Amino acid sequence: MDDGLVLTAHGISPEHFRFSIALQNDPGGERVGSAGNDRAAVLAVNGGFFATTGEGMLSPVGYLRVGGNRLSKGWTDAGGFIAIENGRVSLTPVIAGTPQGDMDVLQSKPMMIEPGRRWAMRTNRKKLKRRTLLCLRDSGEAVLIIISRRGMSLYEAGWMMRSPDVGGYFDCASAVALDGGRSTQVYYEGHPEYSLSGFTPVHNFLLVNRRGE
Repeated sequence: MDDGLVLTAHGISPEHFRFSIALQNDPGGERVGSAGNDRAAVLAVNGGFFATTGEGMLSPVGYLRVGGNRLSKGWTDAGGFIAIENGRVSLTPVIAGTPQGDMDVLQSKPMMIEPGRRWAMRTNRKKLKRRTLLCLRDSGEAVLIIISRRGMSLYEAGWMMRSPDVGGYFDCASAVALDGGRSTQVYYEGHPEYSLSGFTPVHNFLLVNRRGE
């Protein structure tokens, strides 16, 4: 059982729920359970990559803009952007340029499926890790996917995001991986059996709240 794989998938309707990006309350990072509970989220997962300074403080890696403030520079040749405007999330590859306007933006990598169902994975290193994944469907529904225990390679996880017509499952129009491995964690309001505690505090989070709250 300890060698098994556990996967949970959470479908999120844009009509009933809204996304946001939240930052750590403590310079040394925060657990997603604390972040989700404190911000009255229905669902919360770890967000983008981060680094640790010699003083134990966390700082973002990859482009991050929250509340109009740019907190870090981005990669120019890798990954994709998660943009959130009016609680709705969109995904674009780096080659399309940094999203402009008032929306919050988080950069992560790799982009597994680029908009239009374009397969974007180039290599398969076969390294099994915990994964946190974001999928967008043609309907506008978002799916947050958490893979834990034994874990899965990025290539396998990306293929799972594809259409059933080509051997996939989740039928994503676009998909990106968030920070994974020891950072992977999820808070699910009222359901500790679906929640997952990460091995380390993280710098930022994707939150899902009910609209109107």
